[in-house]
Amino acid sequence: MTYLPLAARVCLALIFLNSGVNHLLGFPGFVSTIASKGLPVPLLLAIGAIAFLLLGSLALLLGFKTKAGAILIILF
Repeated sequence: MTYLPLAARVCLALIFLNSGVNHLLGFPGFVSTIASKGLPVPLLLAIGAIAFLLLGSLALLLGFKTKAGAILIILF
């Protein structure tokens, strides 16, 4: 039972890490999707979203600053 929070944290982190890597690999398409929604400064928003996804999920996965990582994912 002591490993249940760890397993939940790892599963949650892997979902967001996968999403962040996919957005990073398809960066031009991600920026154009943001631009098509009419949002301002799509390049900056795309960089911020990817940074929040990657940093938040890595923090959860590694168990380092997990509250800050969770907040980044919530803000995403």
